[in-house]
Amino acid sequence: MHNKTIFLFQLISFFIFFLTIGIFYNRYIFITSDSMILFAFVFSIPAILLISSLPVGRFSKSAAMYGNTFYVFFLIIILISFYRYPMFWFALISLILAMMAELKLVGETEGYLIRLPAFVGTIIFMIYLGGLVSISLPTRAPVIIESDVSLFRGLGMVPLGLDIDGIFVLTENINVLISPFIEIVFFAVAALVSENYYQIISYSSRHGNTIGSALSGLTSAFSCQCESFISLLPAVAALIIDVILIPVLLLSLTLLILTYIFVSRFYRSGRRIKRFFVRPRDRSVVQAVAILAGSVVLPLILEFLVSLGLEKNIIFFFVGGMAMVLSGFIFATILFSFLTLNSSYKVVASALSVLGILISYLWFVPDLTFMAYYKPAFYALMMITGYSAGILIGSGYSLMPSITRYTYLEYVTVVFNVVPLVIFYMSSVMEVHIWPFMPLIDQVWFSLALWIAMLPIMWYTTHLSLNSFAGLSLPGRNRVMIVEHAD
Repeated sequence: MHNKTIFLFQLISFFIFFLTIGIFYNRYIFITSDSMILFAFVFSIPAILLISSLPVGRFSKSAAMYGNTFYVFFLIIILISFYRYPMFWFALISLILAMMAELKLVGETEGYLIRLPAFVGTIIFMIYLGGLVSISLPTRAPVIIESDVSLFRGLGMVPLGLDIDGIFVLTENINVLISPFIEIVFFAVAALVSENYYQIISYSSRHGNTIGSALSGLTSAFSCQCESFISLLPAVAALIIDVILIPVLLLSLTLLILTYIFVSRFYRSGRRIKRFFVRPRDRSVVQAVAILAGSVVLPLILEFLVSLGLEKNIIFFFVGGMAMVLSGFIFATILFSFLTLNSSYKVVASALSVLGILISYLWFVPDLTFMAYYKPAFYALMMITGYSAGILIGSGYSLMPSITRYTYLEYVTVVFNVVPLVIFYMSSVMEVHIWPFMPLIDQVWFSLALWIAMLPIMWYTTHLSLNSFAGLSLPGRNRVMIVEHAD
């Protein structure tokens, strides 16, 4: 009877919304001929998620909640669009019924205090990044549903990426861009991010505060909203972003799925992934190769590329500097592995880390960037200081207690990953010329390149932290699992 009540609320909500469109069609709601089928597709996806939530709920309560929540969020957007129109009250009744079903589904879902805010927050974050909702100019026009192809064509543009086969809902309150691809990707990403948050928070709570910082690594999960970059950029930039959209989106979704599998199937059951997250044994052949590759081969490769004149390529200019930081970090960590330290030095390690990070970004200061870009001597100095910064960060890592090294490393990569996102936002949204000698589109390209390069590294360090604690003794358990720490 309980499930029948939920289904009844959902069915009536769906019927009232569908009836609302039919009653006010060609009176207050005008749908152009070329957007009629597109509107049906756009509406059908939240409707399918709503109707299928109960059957899916037999296998996963959280999936049922996500499906109903997505439909509720869809109705909220429509309700805001319909404000001050006669059909507002019909949409409100539809939303109330869907919310009643939502309350019952949420109450049946374990960890809803984590899952629900993460799901809704991710969708809001993606909509904000994509600029999919904008405030309308004051007008008394009816609701107009138009295909994005028609509107983009009037601006001399074409829909790209996930905007293909989309529609614009134009009202006196807000304008909304939505497409079936946007709905599918947003739902999938939000559900995965929500599940990953819940899995990691519940996993970390079993270990007290020792791995609480590992949660910060989940900011990488939000980075997969690269599809919304398209609507943030001017037309020229969008043509460039579209080239890398699909590969980056696939990379991000793959990392999200792997995170879910690793946490739910391995870490929470106390199992480590030994072959995937490994560290070379001291004085081994692998370690010797790592020393050679990290501290010798990588700088030589960079020097060879500089000899070809690539230092004037803005992406290589910055990414090459970050590569020198990585090289110095590898050299320092391997070097410390030959030393025997009887104690850790948290204060010294933290100071070295902060100093290393500051030096790493010293050359992002516009005046210093200008000198390094146009004067070979300053460019060489930038590479040397980058290598030195890596040594400082690697020294800080090596001086940290073994139990917190991976969480320390994760914090460092979070800092390095946030900076390119800030640069991207300043370049694409605020249109700030951080470096006056550099075209704005080059700033966008650079920030994306650096972010894409950092994303897998950040993901890997997050799992190094989580994986290192899997299998450790848990408070309150009689059986103690004795394992060797990764370090």
